[in-house]
Amino acid sequence: YVNGLNAAEKAYAQAAQSADVRKQIELQSAIKFNGGGHLNHSLFWKNLAPQNEGGGQLKDGPLKQAIDKDFGGLDKLKEHFNKTT
Repeated sequence: YVNGLNAAEKAYAQAAQSADVRKQIELQSAIKFNGGGHLNHSLFWKNLAPQNEGGGQLKDGPLKQAIDKDFGGLDKLKEHFNKTT
């Protein structure tokens, strides 16, 4: 993703410098795909943690509170999800 993003950004800068609007528009999807892919993977790996360091545990907050209220806890949500999918 990083190499693709770098290449797309370089090409975009060249297109902008030469006022090639058509090329700029064409490159937007590559920038979104590669930039988004890099961001998503960075967040994914950063948020992983072993169970003994809190991995897999839902921390208290609005999401946990809604799950507790609507399903009675994370395990009950997983059961419900598995039954209905």
